[in-house]
Amino acid sequence: MARTVSKNLAAAVFSHVLRYLAPLLAYPILTRTLQPDGFAQFALILATSLILSQCIEFGFGLMGVREITQAQGTQTKVVVGEIIYGRMATALVTICGYLLVLPFIPIPELRDPVSIGATLFLATAYGFSSSWYYISIERAPALALQDIICSATTLVLIVLLVKQPGQATLAISFFALPLWLGVLYGHVRAVRQLGIQRPTTRELGMSLSASARFFILTGASSIINRLSVLFLGALSSPAQVAFYAAGERLVTAAVNATAPFIRVLVPRISNLVMRDPPAARAIFRRAALLLTLAFTAGAIGAAVLSPWLVPWFFGASMAGAVPIIIAQMAILPATVANRTIGMLALVPLHEEKAYQRFTLIAAAASLCLVPLAASMGGGLAVALTRAALEAGLAVLCLIALQRTPAGWHKLLPKADGEHQ
Repeated sequence: MARTVSKNLAAAVFSHVLRYLAPLLAYPILTRTLQPDGFAQFALILATSLILSQCIEFGFGLMGVREITQAQGTQTKVVVGEIIYGRMATALVTICGYLLVLPFIPIPELRDPVSIGATLFLATAYGFSSSWYYISIERAPALALQDIICSATTLVLIVLLVKQPGQATLAISFFALPLWLGVLYGHVRAVRQLGIQRPTTRELGMSLSASARFFILTGASSIINRLSVLFLGALSSPAQVAFYAAGERLVTAAVNATAPFIRVLVPRISNLVMRDPPAARAIFRRAALLLTLAFTAGAIGAAVLSPWLVPWFFGASMAGAVPIIIAQMAILPATVANRTIGMLALVPLHEEKAYQRFTLIAAAASLCLVPLAASMGGGLAVALTRAALEAGLAVLCLIALQRTPAGWHKLLPKADGEHQ
């Protein structure tokens, strides 16, 4: 069992690193080719697509992994149906809602038909991801191979075909096309292996309710982070959007590097909580300490080297991003800490309501403070505001973990006197 976990974890980490490495390798090309104004449009479309993709995904991926690993008999087919039909419903609502509010968004770069098409093309590609299938059946190596192909294809297309400043939407399409091919292939495999059963209206409603909790846990913070770019687009200059978006992508890539650990360890810890609580607690403690310390060290190193690395990596035209990126590095350790505590301890213990409540509080605070920061201090003020909010969320998660008797106590090994 330990060998299987290690193999799946290694494959998942490799897959995720590669998935975010290809875009990061493409970014220096895009910042130089598109120039700050064109890269600002690219960043605005990308941020909007990722916000919409979270609304489409709606927590079904993480919920599906947990439900499929615990399902018995024909119940697996029902879960697959709930994931696919549920995402179809959320996609319809999300797309219609976006088209209705778009005329009121004061960002002209998003409004032309080509930009709208590129936005929805990428949003649905991310939103309908089939990674839940590979993780639930413990086939992370297959997911890694798929990500290798998609990432390499995106990079090659951008290198060969994006040559002019006005091709931001073309670059977005090159991100979306390989992802969509992977989505179709993964869903065909899932239906063939696991089967599918159309859920009843009641079953679909229950699955939407269950996935909503995971959406709040994993999607709300991501949406708020992306909104930071849109607030800058509406309230600041294109240069501030480009500078902030460059660093935001680095932070996002680093934070999302924790996703393989979470996706692999959540079902494992969830099972051990019921069968072997001390082992569950040991896995959580090792993972939380390792990830938090590693990303803290990485953030400090990146901040120190930013004055040299940013102009070299993104080009001389992006040198103004240095102070913003240094401030954004403070976001990283706090985000990793609250994510590991919440997802690897509170969620497996079915204490996600506390994590959900804290996440909503942080989201509400962000919606109030980030627009103010964007209008008054641009990207630097937004970065510092986000760092403070993430640190506060991490503190709340740690307090909840220590003060929840029904949760933390279950992860503690029994005292000698308690053994039968």
